[in-house]
Amino acid sequence: MYKISYQNGKSEFVEPDELDINKEAEILDKKSVLKFGVFALLNNHFSIGYERVIDVGKNIEAKIAYIGIGSSSSGIDVSGFYSKFGFKFLLGNDYYVKGMKYIHPLKGRYIKPELIYSFIFEKNRSYYSSYPSQRMYYDINSSAFAFNLVYGRQFILGNIMTLDYSVGVGYGFTLSKTSINVNSNWSDYRTDYYSHYYFNREFPLTVTAGLNIGFILK
Repeated sequence: MYKISYQNGKSEFVEPDELDINKEAEILDKKSVLKFGVFALLNNHFSIGYERVIDVGKNIEAKIAYIGIGSSSSGIDVSGFYSKFGFKFLLGNDYYVKGMKYIHPLKGRYIKPELIYSFIFEKNRSYYSSYPSQRMYYDINSSAFAFNLVYGRQFILGNIMTLDYSVGVGYGFTLSKTSINVNSNWSDYRTDYYSHYYFNREFPLTVTAGLNIGFILK
């Protein structure tokens, strides 16, 4: 609060507008959010993320997930984890309106360059060997790396919660190690790394899609 004195002797106390654009001023009190994947458990994992406002129209976001919990449609024993880290750049007038006032520093459309790492361990995977003619069992460790460019939009629900959807595309590669020598086609079969989809080594395109719900923090 500051005081304005007029020539006629009158004075007025004015509250500063916390929504005025000023890089050195507080935009809003709540500038971080804790997030959870809406459909993660249906895809055999649990994810938790954190987003924080760092500057006008710029946020950072990180996510970690444990793989091997919830429902698995394949029935294969799978475990592991993944991590994501990216910078959000809010687009246009989703985070300010005419008159140069902020709506909310966590709200709006965004572009996010994102780094991804996923590690998956599968136990007792099987295939039929023609020579010798028998069913073989093996374990496999798979690591996947990706760089994606993500487009998304985040909504604010009553300044208490967030709802965020996004899609992304990028480039990736994988490394695999098996417990026995198997045909390379079997050690490089996976496309779903839970953090992203990876086509194959000949066409190393990666794709992501997400729907997250969050709880806004101070």
